[in-house]
Amino acid sequence: MSLASQVGTAAGVLAAAGATVSLWLGAELYAGPSRRAYRWFAVAAALWGAGLIAGQVLAVPAGAAAIPLSFGDLPSLLALPFVAAGFARLAAAGSRDAAAARPPAGSRDAPLARAPAGTQDAGLASPPAGVRAPPRGVRKGVSRSLRSAS
Repeated sequence: MSLASQVGTAAGVLAAAGATVSLWLGAELYAGPSRRAYRWFAVAAALWGAGLIAGQVLAVPAGAAAIPLSFGDLPSLLALPFVAAGFARLAAAGSRDAAAARPPAGSRDAPLARAPAGTQDAGLASPPAGVRAPPRGVRKGVSRSLRSAS
């Protein structure tokens, strides 16, 4: 094992440990499926860190095995189902939050399927978010230099 290999492994293990702790403690900010999702991600990060260590300790010399997988790859491969479980929990939490935020059909806050005829007046429409309205007295499409010249 070279020094560069050991330094890379140490850096990867520290990053995985930091991600594990951050995800586990960050899960406390959420409740229900979101909390469980972040805990699944924390377990996956811990397994990836363990996979780095196992890959370094149980390394098979290049060309010594017919199959390039070894027991050192097992923790990293076991992390994949945990990541999938985390994404499934986040999807469940997102669909539950979206259903709770949607107003009931027929209420005043429910969006209309189509705007009633005659309500789409371009002169009264507000600009899109992030776009400032032109100053008062300025007509659309006419610059100040053109107005002062006429």
